[in-house]
Amino acid sequence: MKAGIILLGLILVILNTVIGGMFDGYATHSLILTDVSLILSTLIIFFMVSSSAADGFKIGLSLFFCITGLIRFICAFIAADSFKNNFPIIIFLVVLSVEIFSIFISNALKNK
Repeated sequence: MKAGIILLGLILVILNTVIGGMFDGYATHSLILTDVSLILSTLIIFFMVSSSAADGFKIGLSLFFCITGLIRFICAFIAADSFKNNFPIIIFLVVLSVEIFSIFISNALKNK
């Protein structure tokens, strides 16, 4: 399962990069941000599945991270090339912060 997560993430990053190279309308900054989003999603889900958290946390948070990863991907795709006043980047960072906070909470509850 763990190897499958890494393999799927690698395939998605390669697919995104190839598609981004094929289309002129796919801006370079969007390509980089979407690749970073895919890599982060893969690592977060891999970390969650590999953790010693309860099975309920693993299943629920893995599904949650897939959904929030899709939200981050869409935000990265539609983000403007300037970081100033860029609302999709703000949403991207907030969603990433919620994901990281969720991991810390699940680890804190595991220790109790």
